[in-house]
Amino acid sequence: MLNSGGPAGFPQGRGDTVVVFSDTVSYQRGKHALRFGTELRRFHNNNFSENVGNMVFNSWNDFALGYANTFTTTLGGVVSGIRTTGFGLFVQDNYRFASNLTFELGLRWDLNTTPSEVNNKFSVFDPAKGALVRVGTEGLDEVYETRYRYFGPRVGFAWDPFGDGKTSLRGGYGLFFDQPVTNTVTGLATRRANVIGNWKLSRPDPDRWFDTAAFCSPGAAGCTGPAVFGNLGRNVVIGPGFNNFDFSILKVTKLRENLRMQFRTEIFDLFNHPNFGQPGRIVGTSSFGKILNTRFSPGDSGSARQIQFAVKFLF
Repeated sequence: MLNSGGPAGFPQGRGDTVVVFSDTVSYQRGKHALRFGTELRRFHNNNFSENVGNMVFNSWNDFALGYANTFTTTLGGVVSGIRTTGFGLFVQDNYRFASNLTFELGLRWDLNTTPSEVNNKFSVFDPAKGALVRVGTEGLDEVYETRYRYFGPRVGFAWDPFGDGKTSLRGGYGLFFDQPVTNTVTGLATRRANVIGNWKLSRPDPDRWFDTAAFCSPGAAGCTGPAVFGNLGRNVVIGPGFNNFDFSILKVTKLRENLRMQFRTEIFDLFNHPNFGQPGRIVGTSSFGKILNTRFSPGDSGSARQIQFAVKFLF
C-alpha cells in the first residue's frame, strides 16, 4: 500500500490578541499598607488550517497507472475564532509586625469565562440524546459551566533575623488559576472511555497511576456503556501535583564609592523533588495509566535540582 499527499493540516496559522486593563489603589494606615486592584483580560484567538489531501494506492502498479484506492481531504479547511474573558479582584495587606519582620496577606478572586466560538462551531456530546449538540442550539449556551469560586490566598513574609539590614529571609505561598485558552476546548467531540469500575488507587505510582482495568473503549467487545462516546466525565482523572522550592544566597561587597560586587548562589528545586508528567490516556496502549516522563525536560525549572553561581558588578 502506498500513501501520497502532503502533510495533514498544512498550511496553517493563528493570530492571538490580548487586551488587558488593570488598576491598583494603595492606602497607608499605621503599620498596614493596603492595596486593592482589578484586572480585565480579553483574549482573541483566530486559527486556520488547510489540507492538501491524501491518496492511497494498493500497489506500485496502481500508482503508476493513476488508480487511487481512496482520497481523503477536509473541504474548505478548518477556521475558528475563539474568545474568552478573564476578570479578577484582589486585596493585599503588607503588615509591618516589627521593625525586622513584615507579613503579607492577601486574597484574589478570578472569574474565567468559558471559551466560545464566534460562529458557534463548538459541539458537545449529549449522552441522553446519543448525539452531538451544537452550542447555541437546544438550550446549550456554553461548552461547560463557568465556575465562580476561584479564590486564591496569598501569604508571605520578609524577615531580617539580625536586624542589621544585611540579611533577609523571604517566603511566600499563593494559589493561582490560569485563564482557559484554545486547548481547553480542543477535542470536544473526540471519543472518551467508558468507566466500568473504580479507577482510584490507594497508593498510585508512575508505573500505575490508576487502575486501567476500570476503563474500556466504547464499542469494544464486552465494554458496557455508550457505544460511541464514553461516559467518562471531564477532568475526572487528576495527574500528579507540582512541588518546587528554590533557595538563594546573595552577598554584596562594596569595592569603591560607586562600585559594588554581588556574589549569588542560587539553588532551584532545592529538595530535588521529582515532578512527574501526565499519565498515558489512550485506552489499550502500552502507556495507558503510566507516567513515562517528567513534567519538564531536563534543565528546565522544576525538572531537577540545579545550582548556579554568578558574580555581578553594580555601578
